[in-house]
Amino acid sequence: MTFTTGQRLGRLTVTHVTEHGTATQVRCDCSTELPAHLEFGFHAPPDEVGHYHAPWLLAAEAGRLRYDNEHYRIHGLPNNAADARWRGLLADADDGPVLTELGAHMLAHWRERQADVPAPDGPDGPPPFTPERAEWIRAHVWTGAMRKTHAEVPGFYTTCACQDGLTSWCQSGRCDRCHRATPLRDYATVICLRGGWPAAFPEPYAHPTDVSATGPRHEHLAMVWLADRVCRWVCPCTCHTAQAAPVQLDLFAGAPT
Repeated sequence: MTFTTGQRLGRLTVTHVTEHGTATQVRCDCSTELPAHLEFGFHAPPDEVGHYHAPWLLAAEAGRLRYDNEHYRIHGLPNNAADARWRGLLADADDGPVLTELGAHMLAHWRERQADVPAPDGPDGPPPFTPERAEWIRAHVWTGAMRKTHAEVPGFYTTCACQDGLTSWCQSGRCDRCHRATPLRDYATVICLRGGWPAAFPEPYAHPTDVSATGPRHEHLAMVWLADRVCRWVCPCTCHTAQAAPVQLDLFAGAPT
């Protein structure tokens, strides 16, 4: 797919294309005209610079982004940096990619957005976690898929494992089938890739975990744990805490002599 004059690319509008459909100039919504070299529509600039590209743009800006063909044998760069290059945010140079004017401009907009992030105030740490702060995180940090799930099943993200309550077995009076007298630990979240897909450690690495109801196992999922506590599900049914009925161990106790 090639580009056309007037085409919208997030906050950008294509203002000049070559006869072959390569975009050579764009205009930002802030009215800044910028040179560009965008050849393929499926590698258009991102709507906004985010966590996927920002660290590599910052490294290029500081002159710390270098080619490393030993570790990155295909592109000489991590995939994030290579993607930024394809999208017109970075350009090749002798020692390593450098920011293009377009990349520098979009990085500046990224910095403006970071300035709007609520910051901890006072020497004693952050203020109380209010519903307004939670709403800001849902609007600016969560993925679209997370917001959709939250709208449909709010408790999916707002209920802790410690609040899960009785198992369905104990609720139906089948206490003999309940296995949650033994705590089942739960992680806080997982690291996600671009697009919201859960990240996994590359094989053959796998870490031992006991978060599965089927028992301990080795897992590739990139889990995130709370630093100061471990949430776990324990069934609070009284059947797990009630004292057992006394059992006569001496068969001849009480027998007439």
